[in-house]
Amino acid sequence: MKYFCYLLLLVPILSFSQTGALDLKDGKIYWQKIYKTDLSKEEIRAIIKSNATLNPLFENFSGISNPARIKCKEEDLPNYMANPFQFFALVEFKNNRYRVTISDIKIIPRTLKIDDYSNNIQNNTPRDLEDYQLKNGAFRTFRSYASNARICLMNYFNDLFDFKLDSADLDW
Repeated sequence: MKYFCYLLLLVPILSFSQTGALDLKDGKIYWQKIYKTDLSKEEIRAIIKSNATLNPLFENFSGISNPARIKCKEEDLPNYMANPFQFFALVEFKNNRYRVTISDIKIIPRTLKIDDYSNNIQNNTPRDLEDYQLKNGAFRTFRSYASNARICLMNYFNDLFDFKLDSADLDW
């Protein structure tokens, strides 16, 4: 019976191993997922080049993205999710698979700062996602909007990096 209980505890851990969840490593948030593909490196390179957010990754399959905005179905989202963000992405290839690693996710706030002379100054210094999502080195769990933001980001990254040819591009 004891082994059966251990097995029940192990199944959820194993089932989420390659789902593309936001994880923590050394106090930094990252996202990683492995995809299977029949596309060549050059076909994926062409898809990346045509995507405005991923275009900086075109040469080396790594780099800092262009700022992007997320459109999410989640209703209860924190205000910072309305701001554009950027991230470092690395795409690695091996045997009809590719692994995407997202790190250094930064939110670019769109707030105005007023100086001593009542002039409006744009203060859009990027802030780490960790500033919004972590408390004492762990993910915030007490509010639903924090977890909704993580779900929204995970879905966005999954959609962004699930490279497939459009049905119009397929030869028949």
